[in-house]
Amino acid sequence: MKSLIFILLLGVALAEDDKIVGGYECPKHSVPYQVSLNSGYHFCGGSLVNENWVVSAAHCYKSLIEVRLGEHNIQQTENTEQVISSSSVIRYPYYDSWTIDNDIMLIKLSKPAAFDSYVQPVALPEGCAAAGTMCMVSGWGNTMSSTADRNKLQCLEIPILSQKECENAYPGMITSSMFCAGYLEGGKDSCQGDSGGPVVCDGVLQGVVSWGYGCAEKDHPGVYAKSSDASQKCASLRSYVARVCRLLSLPVAVPREDGRIIGGYECIPNSRPWMASLNYGYHFCGAVLINDQWLLSVAHCWYNPYAMQIMLGEHDLRASGSTCPYTPAPHTLLKPDISGYDYQTLDYDIMLIKLFHPVTITDAVKPVPLPSGCPYSGIPCSVSGWGYTDTEATTSPARLQCLDVPVLDDKECHNAYPGMITRHMFCAGYMDGGRDACNGDSGSPLVCLGEVHGLVSWGQGCAQPGYPGVYTKVCEFIPWIKETMDAY
Repeated sequence: MKSLIFILLLGVALAEDDKIVGGYECPKHSVPYQVSLNSGYHFCGGSLVNENWVVSAAHCYKSLIEVRLGEHNIQQTENTEQVISSSSVIRYPYYDSWTIDNDIMLIKLSKPAAFDSYVQPVALPEGCAAAGTMCMVSGWGNTMSSTADRNKLQCLEIPILSQKECENAYPGMITSSMFCAGYLEGGKDSCQGDSGGPVVCDGVLQGVVSWGYGCAEKDHPGVYAKSSDASQKCASLRSYVARVCRLLSLPVAVPREDGRIIGGYECIPNSRPWMASLNYGYHFCGAVLINDQWLLSVAHCWYNPYAMQIMLGEHDLRASGSTCPYTPAPHTLLKPDISGYDYQTLDYDIMLIKLFHPVTITDAVKPVPLPSGCPYSGIPCSVSGWGYTDTEATTSPARLQCLDVPVLDDKECHNAYPGMITRHMFCAGYMDGGRDACNGDSGSPLVCLGEVHGLVSWGQGCAQPGYPGVYTKVCEFIPWIKETMDAY
C-alpha cells in the first residue's frame, strides 16, 4: 500500500492580483509592448514581440484569451486600445508546472496588431543580461498604496541579481531558465504576479514575471523566466519563436479550466459562506470549507502547489476590497494512492487542503457539515461556483452562481455513462440538459439539506441532454477525512 502523497507548499505565489509594489505610475503609453491578458477580467500580463505574437508565462495558460493592447487605465476606454482574441495558446514544450521551470508561453493573435504610437513590439534578447543590469518591470494591480490607482499601469526599476544571490534566496529551486531581480532589502517588487509581464533591460525583453515568495519581502526577490532557451545557456528565444511562428495550424488542447454554472442564477451574497475559490492568479477551481482550517476539493484541481491561494468570503471576485487570500499549510493531501486516484477515470477524485491559520468564522465565512449519510435519489441539492453562465460565453461573470439540482438514481447515472461510474461517484442534474455545473466549477460543493454530499468532478460536454454532472461522493471518504484531519 502506498502512503499518502504529501505536497510541500512553500508559500510561493504566482499572479493573484497583479501588484507592482514600491513603483510608480508609468507615463502614459511609455510601455507600448505591454499587454493585458483578459478573460472577462485582467488576469496576467504579456509582451508583444511582433505583430502576430505575444510572450507570457506558461502558468497563465487559458485556452482562449482576449489580448488587450495599447492600454494604460484598464478600467477606462481611452480610444488607444486594440482588443484581439487568441487563435493559438502554446506553452513551452518543457514547461514544468511543479517546479515552474521554463515558464514561457506564446500567444498567436487572431489578426495582426496595428503598430502605432500606443502599440509597439519589444525586441527579443540575443543573450542574457548581466547581474547589476537595471531593468523595468510593469503591470496593473494593487500597489499596496492608498494613493496609487491600481487600474493604471505601474512601473518599477529593479536590478538583476547574481545567480548566487538568487540561489541563496531560494535554495534548490532556481533552474538555468530562471533569474532573480529586485531588492534583497525588500519593499519593491512585482508581487504575486504581474505574472507573464515583461522585464525589459536596455530595450530588450530579458524576462517574464514568474514567481516569488510573499510580497516585496526581505531576502526574497522576484523570480523571472529567462526569455531564452534554457537548454542552451541563454541562447535566444528567437529560434523557438521563429519555429513556433511557422506552425500556423498547431492544434491546441482545450482543458477543463473555466468553471461554468449553466442555467442557474446569481447566489444571494454570503448565502454560501462555505464556498472557496482556489486561485492561481485567477479563479481556477472551487473548494468547500468543512471546519475552521480544512477544505475539500477534487484531486484533479491539484495543479501548482507553489501558487495556490484560497479566497473565502467572496461573492464578486472582481470587486475592489476583495478579501485577503489564505495560504495553505505545509501540505496538501490527496486520497491515499492505495485506492488510486486515477487522472484518466477520475476515480477517488478528492483532495484535502489545510490552511496555514484557522479562519475567523463570520456570516460570510462558515463551514458546512460533512454528510451524515449518502445521498439518495431525488434529494434536493444546490451547487455553486464562479464561471460562464451559458455554453457560448467566452468570458465569465465574477459573481457566485447557484443552481438547484436533484440527485439522480444510480441506474440513470450508469445508463448515462456505461462502465464509467464507480461507487465513489454519483450523478446530479437534469437528463433533458440545459442546466449543469459544466467544464469545471471543479471542486465546488453540492450541498443537500445543509450537508456537503458532492464535489463537482466531471461530465460529458456542457449541459447536454442525457449527460448529467458527475460528482465525487463525499460520504465514501468520511473515515479518511476524519483520520487525516486528526493526524495533522
